[in-house]
Amino acid sequence: MDSFLSFGGDGEIQFNQKKVRVKVVTLESLIEYFIDPPSFVMTIGDTQTFNFQMKALNPPVEPPSEPPGPPVKTEVFLLDNAYKLTLQGVEWSNKLTTGNRQSNEFEYPFTPDNIGSYSIYATASCLLEEVVVPAKSKAAKFFFLLGCTSGVDVDPPKIEFFVNNKPLGSGSYYLGQEIQLEARAKSLSNASISFNASKWSSNDYLVKGFDPGLASSPVTLLSPTEMFSPKIKFFLWSPPSNSSQVSFRFLWAINDHAGSNSVIIVFQRPKCSKKPGISSSFPRVATDTYVNPDTNETINNVWYIGYATPSYGIEVFPVVHNETDIQYAFAFLQLFQNAHERSLVNGNHEFALTKPSGFYWKDGGFPYLGFAPVSHNTELELNGLFEDAPKVALDDNFYGHSTTLQVSASASYRLFLMAKITPTNEIPYEKSIWCPIIALDWVWGGKAERSPTTSIWSEIPSTLYFQEPLEIKFSHFPDWVGCGSITWGVNR
Repeated sequence: MDSFLSFGGDGEIQFNQKKVRVKVVTLESLIEYFIDPPSFVMTIGDTQTFNFQMKALNPPVEPPSEPPGPPVKTEVFLLDNAYKLTLQGVEWSNKLTTGNRQSNEFEYPFTPDNIGSYSIYATASCLLEEVVVPAKSKAAKFFFLLGCTSGVDVDPPKIEFFVNNKPLGSGSYYLGQEIQLEARAKSLSNASISFNASKWSSNDYLVKGFDPGLASSPVTLLSPTEMFSPKIKFFLWSPPSNSSQVSFRFLWAINDHAGSNSVIIVFQRPKCSKKPGISSSFPRVATDTYVNPDTNETINNVWYIGYATPSYGIEVFPVVHNETDIQYAFAFLQLFQNAHERSLVNGNHEFALTKPSGFYWKDGGFPYLGFAPVSHNTELELNGLFEDAPKVALDDNFYGHSTTLQVSASASYRLFLMAKITPTNEIPYEKSIWCPIIALDWVWGGKAERSPTTSIWSEIPSTLYFQEPLEIKFSHFPDWVGCGSITWGVNR
């Protein structure tokens, strides 16, 4: 005979004409259930796995043996193994993550979209059934829902910066040195986290390459596209008028969280400690020897406006102070702009111009006359690195009747003192570039005319001029569009 009993609590019930004493307990008084971990602090971009756990508060002395399994316990035996509670599924959710992810899995991998405090919700579906069942009886089964929560605090990641794969600030940096600057995101457990997006911004002049041996366009700058990588490579430089540092703002995003960090790299640099010494002579109209560059043939008594050899027109003696703790080499690089014009016997005009207008050409090779090494923590005057004697031939018809009546010469120059790290084991030759540390502007010119009767050339009164080199401020590397000699032509 089947009996159906209703247990509302402890007390007595009528059973087969007898009063039977019973004790009623709730499931919650027999088990402990919770989310593991119950609370957690993590970093945006990291993933933490939560799982639902349950265990008997008073487990049997000898519970049934269980084979090794996953960290989630899916069966619990209760009341001296008379009942078995089975975890059938868990529904997970949280109210802040995009999509409010739900799952029926026992474990919940949680990847937050943003920083802040989150609540993880778990609702477990459980089956309670009798284990020991009398003969000809049917095992009782009951279904339960168990709910619990876990709290999660999500913090921003640690953003660390590295120079040449070493922590920023752990070593010394130098003018002209190649730098690989990298940003890395780390979790609280020091695990690496990937950026969803990143960008460097800087108001500094970021040089990717400079080759003074090229005939044109020697400078390569970091492109805007390259600034979107967490890792950028450039050479250290800033104008002499600025402080010896480069500054960046690094903007980044991980999931839905965005942030930014400031980065400053301070470096050592050599300097010009005094105004350069200058020796010069005024331009004039005179005859000089001409050497044909193609045949090496010498022609005497050629008329020029400019400087006559062997007296050089100008020399510069810079005084450098290498305040760094490594050795540097120094050399000069000169650029020029020409605006020469001449009038011919037939009434035509010809021009010798650097084009396009306003752009510089490179004057000769590099280094201009050689280079000089200067040891660390040394102040030294440099001699023999630069001397120039510009001049313009007044008539290039050296063998026949002169075809030129008047010549106007005008030239401007920009002279750079360059410095480069002397190679070391840590900074080999290819890991540094020549960098400008001072710039000087100077000009010269004048006008001359030929006597139609004697063919003697003379200065047009008060037209010869010369401006000694003056130091200027500059914010960019030397750049030029051409190299070599300028020939006469009819077009401007």
